[in-house]
Order: sequence, then C-alpha cells, then structure tokens
Amino acid sequence: MTFPRYCADCDQSIVGEAEVAVEGFSASGARGDTYRHVAGDPACTGRPAGRSVVSRALDAKAAESVSRFRGA
Repeated sequence: MTFPRYCADCDQSIVGEAEVAVEGFSASGARGDTYRHVAGDPACTGRPAGRSVVSRALDAKAAESVSRFRGA
C-alpha cells in the first residue's frame, strides 16, 4: 500500500517528484520518511508567516497567569 506524500514545508500533497527531508528510519518500518517538494516547484506555497494558533493561545494563557500572580 502506498501512502500519499505530504510536503513538510507547506502541508500540501506532493504529485510527482519529491525529495526526502528526513529519513524516518525504524526497524519495524512504522515511521515513514518525511518529504518536501523539490526546490523551485511552484506547487510548494510554504508556510504562512506568523505564529500558530496553539502558540498564540499558550502565550495568552501565560500572560493571564502572570497578571493574576502579580495581582493586576
């Protein structure tokens, strides 16, 4: 069974040529390789600039904790 390859840079599926970004070596073969589009492929859009939703949520939670700790 062949699994679809997804680009580690843009999270889009890869059709055609791809290069291995990280070899997923495991004795059982459970961990597959990580792929990315070949350099210059117009299908690779890259990741959007900016912080992830999870990072922003964690920062907001930390700021809330600090303000409660300081009694502000």
